[in-house]
Amino acid sequence: MGISLELFKKEARHHRIFFFILLSVAFITTLWLLKNYLSLIFVSLIYSVLIGPLYKIFNQKFSWPASISSAVTVLTTFITIIVPIILIGAVVVQEALSFRQSILSSVETSDVTITGSVDMVNSFLMSVPGISYKLSEGEVVDFFRTTARPTASYVANWLIGVGASSAVFVTNLFIFLVLVFFLLPNLSSLKKYLLQMSPMPDKIDQLYVVRIISMTRAMIKGTFLVAVIQGVLGGLLLLIMGVPYILILTLVMILFAIIPMLSTMIVTLPIALYFLFTGEIVKGIIIILVQTLVISSIDNILRPILASGEGHLHPGILLLAILGGLQVFGFLGIIYGPIILIFFTTSLEIYQKYYR
Repeated sequence: MGISLELFKKEARHHRIFFFILLSVAFITTLWLLKNYLSLIFVSLIYSVLIGPLYKIFNQKFSWPASISSAVTVLTTFITIIVPIILIGAVVVQEALSFRQSILSSVETSDVTITGSVDMVNSFLMSVPGISYKLSEGEVVDFFRTTARPTASYVANWLIGVGASSAVFVTNLFIFLVLVFFLLPNLSSLKKYLLQMSPMPDKIDQLYVVRIISMTRAMIKGTFLVAVIQGVLGGLLLLIMGVPYILILTLVMILFAIIPMLSTMIVTLPIALYFLFTGEIVKGIIIILVQTLVISSIDNILRPILASGEGHLHPGILLLAILGGLQVFGFLGIIYGPIILIFFTTSLEIYQKYYR
């Protein structure tokens, strides 16, 4: 009897080992099969979570069927969010073409009239006590040839490359919308399934879910949305001041505003200094005043309103998360990096509360 029981346990252990080998093979092959769509699936999941409250309004308050509520939610957000982004992106690509051609033309004709600008900069430097440096026209021309031209061409080529892959974009957009359509009605079921699969206690699983979702929403509203508002206001300011290539500059300002301890001032301040050095003092002063008093203050005003009552990452941690995410994952690292750090900080919080 003892021998048969021991033999049964041994066979059960072998069956368990064999099952986990099969499970590992299935998991790895599934990842390999979907490797080109993992980012798309992840972004679709995040997007579904963010627009989930709108789906609940259609489904619960209006008592619409799940499929109709999901379709209306997808259509509404597609028209109000995705279509404007696509249209703006198309215009940015056209602007990038013009920008690249302008840079290449101006650099090829290096006999551009820069004497007046150089003299104005030198007169300003001479008025500052302790500075004896004098700028030369050759240094300016060399800078444009060795730095400004490659940088401008790289940015423009990247934007053009994004727009050129239109067939891939349309395919991915279709897959994205289909995924969101099916995810919205099944978010609760998916959450319940993942909680059942987890071997941890339910209270810890719930803490993970609540903290990660709340901090991600706070990051989207308190960081990305504020950055978009700051970038758009900065673009409107530059447009009023007659600065060209507004859409490209607005996009750059939004990207800088996302990164903590950077801001739209990285774009507006050099333009303001250019106006001051070239004699358009009123424009330069207006840009500096609006940037300092209005645009830079938006962060302090809107962030507490948009992300009130929700956890958030410390700005220093968020900076590292974004920079690390960009380096590892590319452009989508702006999203992936902070979410990974949110998961890590939540794990530390759970360790301190339950396992220390």
